[in-house]
Amino acid sequence: MYELRPSFAERDEYLDLLKVSYADGRIDDAEFQARSRGVLAAVTHRDALAQFEGLPTPHVLSLPPPTPRPTPDALTRQEEPSRAESEINRRNALIGLGVLVGFAGLAAAVIGVAQSTTPSWVEVSEAPLPMLEGVDLMVVQAELEDHGLTEVLEFESEGSLVECTAANPRTPGEATALSCAGGIVTFGEPQVRETTQSADVEQVVTTVEIAVANAIGHVTGDIERARMLFLPDGRLAVEVIVNDGARRRRLVFLEDGTLESMEDA
Repeated sequence: MYELRPSFAERDEYLDLLKVSYADGRIDDAEFQARSRGVLAAVTHRDALAQFEGLPTPHVLSLPPPTPRPTPDALTRQEEPSRAESEINRRNALIGLGVLVGFAGLAAAVIGVAQSTTPSWVEVSEAPLPMLEGVDLMVVQAELEDHGLTEVLEFESEGSLVECTAANPRTPGEATALSCAGGIVTFGEPQVRETTQSADVEQVVTTVEIAVANAIGHVTGDIERARMLFLPDGRLAVEVIVNDGARRRRLVFLEDGTLESMEDA
């Protein structure tokens, strides 16, 4: 069962439990960021569980945790298993994460995780990602959710600017534009617009992060832009433009990180 891939909701549970451990003082800023990146990059539940070494064991699958390797201390004494901390409100946690981690944590998150749990489709790069400097995607996500704009119609990140258009399911036929630059979020006035294709805001943000991380594993260069799009069959995808100075590449990734296509831009 631990080889199953975690869903969006299950991955959120892991992240929420890490936030609880961070709030309790069990881990510092650097370790919280590293473990959070590990959960985002995890392919299986076992990979995600590896980020909780020394912390209360999560029970996302409601199964007993895998038996750890015995240590000399474990042979001489038995310890009471730690209980998982209670789950905190997700929306408020996202806002708190944006304040605590800031753009540096988010930029590092998409670079990759230099740990044994890093999946084969993510290659670690020490080069900075200019497109994510000053951008906190989780703050953008939290702002959209706070305004009830959970259906994303358009989403694009270029340089330090994020622009998107989203709709509130309770007010069909209307859409609102959002821009985020330098950590300042600005909303436009609601406009009349028919919602043809849209995706959940959390789904979009996660797909963008995975696509950017995978792009730097396939080609070298600076990432100019990441843009949400829908394939002809309706599947959500993210287009990433990478420029190495000699040529520009256009890579399209699916939700699970699979490279759908790559061509000169």
